[in-house]
Amino acid sequence: MNPLRRGFQPLMLACASLTLVAQAEAMSSVPPPELATPYTGSVPALAQLCVGVQSPDTGQWLTYTENPGWTDGLSTYAFTESDQTEASRFYLKPTRDHHFLLRDQQGRYLSTTFSAIIHATSELTERNEWRFEQDETAISWFNASNSLQLAHKTRKGELFFTSPLDLFTYNQESEFHLVELDGCEMFPEITVNAVGNREALAGDPALPVRGYIDAHTHISSYEFMGGKFMAGEPFHPLGVEEALKDSAHLHGKDGALDLIGNLYTFDDINHRYDTRGWPDFPWWPNHQQMSTRVTTTSGWSERIFLGCALW
Repeated sequence: MNPLRRGFQPLMLACASLTLVAQAEAMSSVPPPELATPYTGSVPALAQLCVGVQSPDTGQWLTYTENPGWTDGLSTYAFTESDQTEASRFYLKPTRDHHFLLRDQQGRYLSTTFSAIIHATSELTERNEWRFEQDETAISWFNASNSLQLAHKTRKGELFFTSPLDLFTYNQESEFHLVELDGCEMFPEITVNAVGNREALAGDPALPVRGYIDAHTHISSYEFMGGKFMAGEPFHPLGVEEALKDSAHLHGKDGALDLIGNLYTFDDINHRYDTRGWPDFPWWPNHQQMSTRVTTTSGWSERIFLGCALW
């Protein structure tokens, strides 16, 4: 070996060691991220809260991002250098136990595509639903449609799905902090419009039950004939937008396929009407369409009860 080259080897090793030491010291001197106070209550109590999402590792906030380069041209959410004032606000709409829709202040949902690309969408689908699991102050998220766990690449801010089969977990996290914030847009719901002392309705549990009962309410009639007869549902996990949506999917364009309803109500199989539902309701509900549409949806049933009880 060339003596000159052999003499340089210890010097090169020494330089490399000094470089590694300097990098380690620099990394150890990086101050910890500035974290807001995270939500520490139970997962069920998250229902209807307004939250921001912060990375425990980087302190960055989840923010709406258009076409970041890893979503095939779709808009999405990513952890960015934006401060809390620019963070996306999510209204947590409960769908079932430990499950939520996350709707931001512009009406967009955190969702996933069929090919498991995490993105933002204004379309209300079952792929928008997330299951939360709690570990002290951090919460893990799983998409309800594919059961995959949400994770974050801490160097890029990118959201992706991880699994126990992942071999490399460096620079990624799969638990997030939820921080209560203001500024959310409320989820669309039926308004009850009833005013009065609701606490007085609770009564005394030691006394007999009092109140009104409708003993002949077909609240599950939407399942009649396999669900192919009556449009609408008393309750839907995705809310009133789905429970009372346009009935064209069942009754056809302009009600052309509502054969029983048209015959029963109008004695005219060729009768046509506007099938639109929430939020327009240009024709139904009314006293004529009761045979083929649900009117016992949860919000309206509550309004009837409160209207009588608070009168």
